Amino acid sequence: GDAVGTVGLTPYVLNTPLTIKNDTIRMRQEYIELPSATLYDKEGHTALIAGRLAHQHLKNMSYDFQINMNEFLFYDTNDFGNMPFKGNLYGTGNGRLYGEGNKLNVKGGIETAPGTLFTFNLATSESLTDNHFVNFVDKTIRPQNIVVTDLDLFEQDNQENNQEESNPLNISIDVEINATPNAQIVVLMDEQGKNYIEATGTGNLKLDFNDPGETNLKGTYNVENGKYKMNVEDVLHKELLLKKDSKVDFSGNGMDAELNLTAIYEANSVLL
Repeated sequence: GDAVGTVGLTPYVLNTPLTIKNDTIRMRQEYIELPSATLYDKEGHTALIAGRLAHQHLKNMSYDFQINMNEFLFYDTNDFGNMPFKGNLYGTGNGRLYGEGNKLNVKGGIETAPGTLFTFNLATSESLTDNHFVNFVDKTIRPQNIVVTDLDLFEQDNQENNQEESNPLNISIDVEINATPNAQIVVLMDEQGKNYIEATGTGNLKLDFNDPGETNLKGTYNVENGKYKMNVEDVLHKELLLKKDSKVDFSGNGMDAELNLTAIYEANSVLL
């Protein structure tokens, strides 16, 4: 039947707690459906989500969800893990999450929103390998005194009856990003983080990722203002100001970005 309640979900890859509050959830024998629900991030920003998860006794799952978000915190992590990037990403736009079994497809278009801090690590070439999707935890679903607790829709405890659960999730990502000056970008040049670019600017970027495989990032990021922190053998320490005509060109493999930077070093005047 239909239920109205609160559902908490924590996408593993996105690392941000999300909540659906007091919205209708249609629970049928062969599918679970969200006709249209408001999704809240941990700071109260909202997105609209609608879609359906089809299943056979919570096995052999397929799903298709549409999301429309407004300045929404959709990625929130403070370490790289197996990814070449980290940060707090806020966005406005829409997307589609769909797939079946251990296959997830993500498509969408996003414009960066205020509060975004994105750090890209050019110093690592580790492949992206640790794949999980999302754990649903239903809390106090209660229109008809229905209560469902610790319901994991994607990794059921009954593993002996579902061989798919032992397989890693295969992810395909196709996202267009409109970077705006309200997002701060950091590009690390070495593993110690002593040499890095910190900038704000604009650009249209396209992120493609097929797992297993490389992260492909295409487009040009145009710097409006920023700085280049330079450290040479812990002897030479300089902070260079980036000029507005500086840019970072991504032509495919994110690790092969081309840096076209014009920088100014302001030295103290010396009286002779």
